[in-house]
Amino acid sequence: MATVGFFSGFLDSGGGLELYELAMASGLRARGWDVALAYHEDGDLTAAWRQVASRMERIEGGASVDLALAPDGVAARQLDVVYLHSPSLMPEGLEAARRLGVPAVVHLHLPPDGLRDGWKGRLRGRRRAGHPDEAIIDPDSPVVKFLAVSQYTADQWAQYGVAPELLSVVHNGVDLTKFRPAEPGERDLLRTELGIAPDATAIGFMGRIDPNKGIEQLLVAFELLQADLPRSARSPNLVVTGQATRHLGGAGSDYTARLQAAYGTDVIWLGRRSDPERVFRALDLVVVPSQWPEPFGLVAIEAMATGVAVIAGNRGGLPEVLGRPFASNVVEPKPRQLAAAMGRLIADPVQLAELGAQSRRHVAAEFSVEAALDETESHLKAALGGDQR
Repeated sequence: MATVGFFSGFLDSGGGLELYELAMASGLRARGWDVALAYHEDGDLTAAWRQVASRMERIEGGASVDLALAPDGVAARQLDVVYLHSPSLMPEGLEAARRLGVPAVVHLHLPPDGLRDGWKGRLRGRRRAGHPDEAIIDPDSPVVKFLAVSQYTADQWAQYGVAPELLSVVHNGVDLTKFRPAEPGERDLLRTELGIAPDATAIGFMGRIDPNKGIEQLLVAFELLQADLPRSARSPNLVVTGQATRHLGGAGSDYTARLQAAYGTDVIWLGRRSDPERVFRALDLVVVPSQWPEPFGLVAIEAMATGVAVIAGNRGGLPEVLGRPFASNVVEPKPRQLAAAMGRLIADPVQLAELGAQSRRHVAAEFSVEAALDETESHLKAALGGDQR
């Protein structure tokens, strides 16, 4: 049995990267791999990791590399391959792999921070000197494979300097049994629980309450949508699920409070939830209005897997995720364009429901977690020189 070592930061479910890392670890464990984890902070995912990892080592502050390699540390106990996800822990994870003389596989969930875009890149060079990202492309790095969550992300890292022959795209996957369409009667019960009007069109936002995620643009767009509706039409509900990031104040942030005060009418604020799949099953439409270049857009395929149609901004990997069948639902994520797209879809409930069913089929064919796990496992085996379990 080969041992795969994970190096993680905060074991918290607030981000897609952390959830995906745990999903890969869980899947590998189910397939017979031994899983070891070195991490920085406990969170709501700690208990789940304890069910997956045969050994866990909490590492502190700047001494993390030394602690991880201590005689009783995780990394000292016969790792066969290091599998890294968290950008902030790449240097220490790679140092651990180097000291142990084992290969590393890096899963790229984010574009490189050290990449210059636009005219600055053309004038000064694409790569910022001295940036931590350079540790990943060091010629002496133990990395034997880079897995990117989208072609967009792969292209960004290739521009930064990763050799194209070391790059492969492994799209994120979703658990199709967890994220499934609502069963008969389930949707009505969930709507009652969440405070959504039974006959209202429910439009959802799921994710961090953060300007980069486009929450402000969506709230303005929702007001425009309401203003454009015929007087006889019932006003839809906008269901906002999530909380502000820690740097914006978390659950009780002033930022969220200002948004709630300014956009309260027909907006349901659920806060952070541990059951996003249940919320999705109560919705008719989900909007992913990201303003930054989303590397993948896990929320989009989670919603689509539950049989809910998605409108997404034309940023980063989102157009790639929705694909050609849903290209008309990829729009410029500005209020007027978002409002027009929402109005077009909710005007025909029958077509909207069919679009949701098509979305489920699309995700099942292209983005299952089993397919992602198959590809990831094959790359880990290749790093080991074959199946050595």
